[in-house]
Amino acid sequence: MCIVGSIVIVINAPEQSSVNSIQDMKRFIISPGFLSYAGVVVLGCIGVVVWVAPKYGNKSMMVYISICSLIGGLRFVCRSWGTMT
Repeated sequence: MCIVGSIVIVINAPEQSSVNSIQDMKRFIISPGFLSYAGVVVLGCIGVVVWVAPKYGNKSMMVYISICSLIGGLRFVCRSWGTMT
């Protein structure tokens, strides 16, 4: 899954960087598109933790891997934000 995800990201990545300064990064992070994406990811993870994990967590590790992957994607953006300030 990691290899396939990496390939998809590389194929769909823009050819040049669109973030040149901290102001550009701030503008992208507070845009409605990213905020709605982050909200859906956080609410989805909370839903999985509350309802899906207790039921299927003992049967499949995919529940926990999915939670870690989704939150990890948001963490990467936050980590990038922290290194730019």
